[in-house]
Amino acid sequence: MDERRKPRKLWWLKRLLKGLAILILVLLVAGFVYQTGTNFLAARANPPSGQLVDVGGRRIHIVCTGEGSPTVILETGLGDNSTIWALVQPALAQTTQVCAYDRAGLGWSDDGPRDSATIVQELKALLTNAAIAPPYVLAGHSIAGLHSRLYAHTYPEEVAGMVLIDASHEEQLERLPVELMAMAKQEKMILTVCRIIAPLGIVRLMGVFDHSALPRDVQPAADMLSYQNRLCRSIVQESDAVEASAAQLAGAESLDDMPLVVLTAGQLPSLNDLPPGATPELVQEMHAVWQELQAEHAARSGNSSHIIAEKSGHYIHIDQPQLVIEAVNQVVNEVRK
Repeated sequence: MDERRKPRKLWWLKRLLKGLAILILVLLVAGFVYQTGTNFLAARANPPSGQLVDVGGRRIHIVCTGEGSPTVILETGLGDNSTIWALVQPALAQTTQVCAYDRAGLGWSDDGPRDSATIVQELKALLTNAAIAPPYVLAGHSIAGLHSRLYAHTYPEEVAGMVLIDASHEEQLERLPVELMAMAKQEKMILTVCRIIAPLGIVRLMGVFDHSALPRDVQPAADMLSYQNRLCRSIVQESDAVEASAAQLAGAESLDDMPLVVLTAGQLPSLNDLPPGATPELVQEMHAVWQELQAEHAARSGNSSHIIAEKSGHYIHIDQPQLVIEAVNQVVNEVRK
């Protein structure tokens, strides 16, 4: 090889690398501008649907509809916001007052700590400051089952009934298959990446959230809230607090004779919804353990019903909203008796 050609090759390589670096920088800046501008315009077009209530240094969003007692409090699963109840809340509002709220870090609410004890105290302050009087019927989905049960344990005189919607169990980390828990760490890594790329508009461009099952008038707000830069961070923070939240439920096993309905997903999780490496055998094992945990929820009260939502996955209030409506109304009617 002609030694005189080496400097020229190196010169072209340096130019190529410099060009690629400039291109990447331009794309990152363009993504940031796109995400920031889209967030700004979406936020202006979708103001809070309810009121923002100060709970001591931060504002929590709550939207209440309907009239009557007891008041139903809808609490979302991990990473969800109050728009997720759009198929349920209007129907419930025909019979009583029903309120959906956004925990700190979600929806229209300000950021804040994520463990159950803190969430319970914020909910207490929210209901007090918003002048929403007890008695309450708490309806909690997924991780919110922990928060709802701790609220009932902490303020038993305020909670008259409960609906647990495919709710988390404080022992699930120990009892679900070890392989599944190991795979969950992969999801956490994905969420960590999401925290980095969300401000660059990449998550939005990927279109990872699908709200087509919600009413058309709610979809723009649901999209706006789901593509906030902070969502992945909030999910990681609440996931990291699960062990602490579970420990905080020590002594909260019994609900005595409180009216309780437990709704459990009947459909097996799809392999596409689980971390890479999941097998049909693992799904079957996970489903069997989950059914046991749900049956234990139903045994917490001497006045309970356990309903399997045969056509539903984890989001029963999306797949079979009428089941949730009927379950909540059942508890409301029992409380009124």
